[in-house]
Amino acid sequence: MTEIAKTARTIDETPLRAMRFLYGIASSDSIRAALSAEGYGAEDHSEGWTLLTRVCRYHRPHGTAEARQKRAWAALAEWGQLAKRRLEVALRRRHPEIATWIFENLPAKPGQRAAILAGKLESLERRAAGSEADRAALETLNRRGLGPEERARAHALLSSVSQGAEPASKPEISNEDRDALRAWFVEWSTVARHSITRRDHLIQLGLVRKARATALRQRISSRP
Repeated sequence: MTEIAKTARTIDETPLRAMRFLYGIASSDSIRAALSAEGYGAEDHSEGWTLLTRVCRYHRPHGTAEARQKRAWAALAEWGQLAKRRLEVALRRRHPEIATWIFENLPAKPGQRAAILAGKLESLERRAAGSEADRAALETLNRRGLGPEERARAHALLSSVSQGAEPASKPEISNEDRDALRAWFVEWSTVARHSITRRDHLIQLGLVRKARATALRQRISSRP
């Protein structure tokens, strides 16, 4: 397993480990006393629960209209990625002035960028009737996979998102929340490992596996 995969798995396991750790503290006077001597108090305990709640909070499902709009923007953005590559290959060398007009000031958000590209393809098609340069560029696009059918698909995708803004792409669980919980857990679990000597307490906190603890005791007892 790669280091990246190990890190990802460790982060994913942190909420469950933090919950067991917090419950172990809450359910034992002896554990609380040992950690209290190291500066752990009610505020630290509340901080742990707050961070755990942020990571595990419930996210309301998207409504039908909102989900439909999100899918429409995703489809448009996917089309935009492919179209941008095709446009760059087809126009940069043969039609540099038109390429400059198409690609100038494109927004960073994928959906918005795709919407601009689709709109400019429509404009190019309208302009081609009265401009030989635009007509030549349009013929090049026809040969490069951006012909009438593909432009009509782009127009349909653009129409499907015209009634709403592009939704934010923020993940439901933020990396900041995960990292904050991980930092809290690493800090206090490290303190616990150094300050708590009873193995059953470490097991209760989820810091030592029971099978591993049993094997360790057996190895110790078998020593001469």
